[in-house]
Amino acid sequence: MSAIPAPQKAPITSAQALLEDWLSVREHASVDRLTRQAAIPYGFIWKKWITWLATASPSAKTRKPAKTAVSYADATELDAERFLRDGPTPASRRNGKSRSSPISPVTRVRYGRVLRELHSHAIALGLSETQPFTEEIIGPQPSQRQRGGQILPPGVFEQMARGLPSVPTPFEARDNAIILLLLQTGMTSSELCNLALRDLIRKPKGVNTFILQIKGDRDKQSRDIPVGGRAGAALQRWLMHLHEMDKADEFVFITERAPHMSTAGLFRLIAARVQKACEELGMPTPNHIGPGVIRNTVIVNRLRAGEPSFKVADDMGIKEDRSIMRGLGHHLP
Repeated sequence: MSAIPAPQKAPITSAQALLEDWLSVREHASVDRLTRQAAIPYGFIWKKWITWLATASPSAKTRKPAKTAVSYADATELDAERFLRDGPTPASRRNGKSRSSPISPVTRVRYGRVLRELHSHAIALGLSETQPFTEEIIGPQPSQRQRGGQILPPGVFEQMARGLPSVPTPFEARDNAIILLLLQTGMTSSELCNLALRDLIRKPKGVNTFILQIKGDRDKQSRDIPVGGRAGAALQRWLMHLHEMDKADEFVFITERAPHMSTAGLFRLIAARVQKACEELGMPTPNHIGPGVIRNTVIVNRLRAGEPSFKVADDMGIKEDRSIMRGLGHHLP
């Protein structure tokens, strides 16, 4: 009996098909395997490159209108160099600022490595002849300081807690509570947005003191976070408004339209407060201004105060303290 022939793969006739073929190879690789879920950002990078190549690249601008759009097989080193300069959206633009800040070395290398690998796959399949993303164009690996996590500039962290409305409207009271909670605890965005009323435990002996019971899937993420002081008082005030509005249903932090705040909404709130604090201090707004930077700043402040890294890691729900030192150690003396 003759063997049943293996099904032939469909010919690769588009940039999307090349991406899918590369993902299939990486998904079944015996070494350095890449899952489809983990590869989602890679697909985004590839599509951004293909769109930019066809519309804004030097090759696209010099190609006559009658001809077809530039494909990945036509890309030149000049296209690659300009894309790594102008293609990825820098943090400055995401934050509503002008395009005055260059793309970070970390972003440049990350984009360049992904696109180099995809173009190498095209060359191996005979779909392209040249590699536009050379090592020289991608550039050197960023330094440890460049790769590490960012923190707020000196004074901004403290300024964020000042100038909050003293007689706030209900939703200003919510914003005050969120800001002060993040500054005190360094919670993650998802932990704060998904905080449920049942997760709040009032301490019987103490005014405006709570225990936040954080539940998570990752190792050490589930933990109890004590809250008191200004953050506790602000949380208590918001809870009073929540009950007065008859909206004390499930989540602690609701919006005027939704049953709980989204991480995108939280980012906008924190970004606006960071920008305001910088304006009040007369300094430029940094590129990284989300809740994650506040979390990093809380961690670094505690380490600078002499707290053991293993204790900080436990309190922040981080599995190993060495990951803290790897990501933020360059901020320490």
